[in-house]
Amino acid sequence: MEEDKDKKEIEIYKGANLLREKIIYKSKGMIVSELKDSYIARIHISPEAKNNIKFKARKNSLEVSISKKAERNGENDGYFFMEIMEGGVSSEVYFGKGVDVDKVKSDYSNNIMTIIMPKKK
Repeated sequence: MEEDKDKKEIEIYKGANLLREKIIYKSKGMIVSELKDSYIARIHISPEAKNNIKFKARKNSLEVSISKKAERNGENDGYFFMEIMEGGVSSEVYFGKGVDVDKVKSDYSNNIMTIIMPKKK
């Protein structure tokens, strides 16, 4: 029963309340907005990077980081080569009101990570 409620709540936050949201942060791949009782972060994540995302909700902030590592081996004209590429990006958003860290929920579907952070009462 509780799981159905959580699923319905996440569905509502995926877009049904867009007219009531106040956008407080917007970047190329992330939008954070505020509702009366919560903050919502929506992050576009490519399918290759979905296993490399980490987020940490704190009392007054949300930190999101994505890392990427790729290796490539091959041979060219009798020479062997190996390339290792590493990189990442990190963003932190600060809120005016505290977040109830114990009630933070997240969901990933259609390349969008949705993080719901209820405000502390």
